[in-house]
Amino acid sequence: MNAHDVIRYYEQYQEDNRLIRDKSNYVEYLLTFNVVKALITTNNVKIKLIDVGCGTGRYSIALSNYCEQITACDIVDDSLKILQDKINHLEISNIDILNENAMSLNSIQSNEFDIVLCMGPLYHLDKKNDRDLCLNEMARILKKGGVAVFSYLSTKALWMNVVKGKMSMKEYLNIHDAASIPPFYFSSPNKIIKELEEKGWQIKSHCAVDPISCFFPDIINSLNDDEYNLWLQKVKEKMFTSEYLQLSSHNILNETT
Repeated sequence: MNAHDVIRYYEQYQEDNRLIRDKSNYVEYLLTFNVVKALITTNNVKIKLIDVGCGTGRYSIALSNYCEQITACDIVDDSLKILQDKINHLEISNIDILNENAMSLNSIQSNEFDIVLCMGPLYHLDKKNDRDLCLNEMARILKKGGVAVFSYLSTKALWMNVVKGKMSMKEYLNIHDAASIPPFYFSSPNKIIKELEEKGWQIKSHCAVDPISCFFPDIINSLNDDEYNLWLQKVKEKMFTSEYLQLSSHNILNETT
């Protein structure tokens, strides 16, 4: 799929509130934020971070209190305008905005960032060559010894499309390592790990960030506060297990070069 398809999708989709609009979506935001924040605070140094595929900047803004400098990068002008309005309103001084493609970050110098977030681009790139270009760029701009966080959409989660009537059982059974449902690309955990390792990335951790909640949002949203907090605690305990990786749509990999 090309960049125009992705831009068109996000121009029509209300991405800004997706992660916080209800309890089920907030699970993904909270778990992802905690993973990234832990990388920042355990290093105990001044951190330069780039958020590639930042969208409207939900993570960039939340992490700005913990980083010396953040570069927020995306290809969707509408999303970047929303982010700029937030920066102005909150008077944030350490976020720079950049409109560039994850496959060619031409204005970014090599070895510039301590932490690279690539939590979107890989699940819009259905061509192997495009994913390779993206991975090469993330490695190029990351400092030696730095850490990257990659997000991908798992093929393991597509069974729910059968339950919802969006996909036939035959279509689902024919999916093996990957599937393209424009503008999204789904990969099996084994496939995405293999591609990363082929590019020299070393996996430090692998976790699920929206297990079960992505499939049964009505149940999660119906929980009272005590039940919801118990659910969050359970997910935090299990998010790094293979069991929960099988039950999650969004998974993230913590990598170093």
